[in-house]
Order: sequence, then C-alpha cells, then structure tokens
Amino acid sequence: SSPTHWDDHYARNQDEEFDWYLDWDKKEANTTLKDVFLHPESSMFLGDPAGKKMMILGSGNSLVSEKLHGAGWSDITNIDISKIVIDQMKERYPAEKYPGMNWLVMDANKLEFEDESLDAVVDKGTLDAMQVNIDVLKPIQEVY
Repeated sequence: SSPTHWDDHYARNQDEEFDWYLDWDKKEANTTLKDVFLHPESSMFLGDPAGKKMMILGSGNSLVSEKLHGAGWSDITNIDISKIVIDQMKERYPAEKYPGMNWLVMDANKLEFEDESLDAVVDKGTLDAMQVNIDVLKPIQEVY
C-alpha cells in the first residue's frame, strides 16, 4: 500500500482507533490482544519487559502501544508509512506523558534499525496490507 492511501485513510478516520484482527479488551474469536501479550506463556517468551525494546510495525492509530506501555514496556518504537497518523499519535501520546514511546514515519520495506537492536517486534496486520503490492502473477509469468 502507498503512503498516500494510508494518509487519506487516517485523515478521514482520525478519531477512530482501529486494530485489524483483535481488540485489546473486546473478545473476538474467544481472545483479545491483552490475552495474547499478557498471557503467562507470552511472558515466558518475551520475558520481563523492563529495559526491553519493542517495535510496533505499522502501528496505525491502535491502542496497543498505550496498553503495552501501561503493562511495563517502556521503550516502544511505533512505525507507520503514514505521516498523518504518526503526527496524530505524537499529539495523542506526548513524550512527557509517555516517556520511551516513539513515533517514526518509516516504510516497513526499508527498516532503519541496527541488527539485533530490538527485543520484540509486533505486527498487527502490516504484512497483509503489504501483500497488495505483490504481483501474484509474476512467478507464473516467469515460468511461462
């Protein structure tokens, strides 16, 4: 998807938070994002969040970063291709009130992080949105 598409989307829907698959609190498919992230087995995998660095890929205007910050993840970098949504989120979550929560305009195809600099990466649907740009017929055309 293009930055223009997402800028238009967030300009029209600036007051409506959205999560693609699951909501933080609202039960859908018998689970919530809160269940997934704060489940004891997830904690075993992710460990104690203190001092850990997390990136939210395609953060959009979701509440996930706020909720994870409140659950102890104090170093969260949120990236999105849309400058409009990043500006909206910087305003909604000022650094003074949410220290360690960072918002960056960045293309998921061109990540600007050093190797092994993150402890956890969360994707809430970005890879699905990126599938739109893939020419699914190209491999077939190459064969024939």
